[in-house]
Amino acid sequence: MTTNKESMIIVGNGTSLLNASNGSKIDAFKNVVRFNAFAIKGYENFVGTKTTHLYYVNHSYEKRAEEIKNVYVHSWDRESKCPVYKAHKHLDNVQKVPFDFVQGVIKKIKGVIPSTGLIAIYHQLQWHDELTLTGFDWWDTEKHHYFGPKDFRGPNHKPSVEKELITGLIKKNKLKFLLMKPIGKNLLIKIIEEEI
Repeated sequence: MTTNKESMIIVGNGTSLLNASNGSKIDAFKNVVRFNAFAIKGYENFVGTKTTHLYYVNHSYEKRAEEIKNVYVHSWDRESKCPVYKAHKHLDNVQKVPFDFVQGVIKKIKGVIPSTGLIAIYHQLQWHDELTLTGFDWWDTEKHHYFGPKDFRGPNHKPSVEKELITGLIKKNKLKFLLMKPIGKNLLIKIIEEEI
């Protein structure tokens, strides 16, 4: 594996992003990954403005894909059958996350459909020794996303299982949160999305 030493942060869409004005800290990373229907306008102070990588699973984001350098689409289908990739493959900057890779993530999550965020994490760990995360809430808040009205939460994802996987990667020094402090005798990780 060729390791990319450039810094990378993966910005989730959780409401904890609004707990601190971390926009400039996010933009200070060389690479900033966002996914699906992320919002910037009106939230710049909290989420920053930079986007170098986009992951998505929906037809709705083609215009956005044209504006971002590195775009990855994923689905539960092989490349030849993936409608999202077929719709966007004419764009030189769009790549398909390989079907077998997505299936590997599904195995890690015990057969449950993984979130786009989890797929992005495992995908980028192929090239980075360590990634930074922010805005991953595992549905612990009333709203799912920091933008828009209160949204529907489907039954396909299992946030508690994803949290276990991410906690395991933190313990292996593969992931860290933008702001994180160890607590307790066993150095359990507590995620703190607030300014120090």
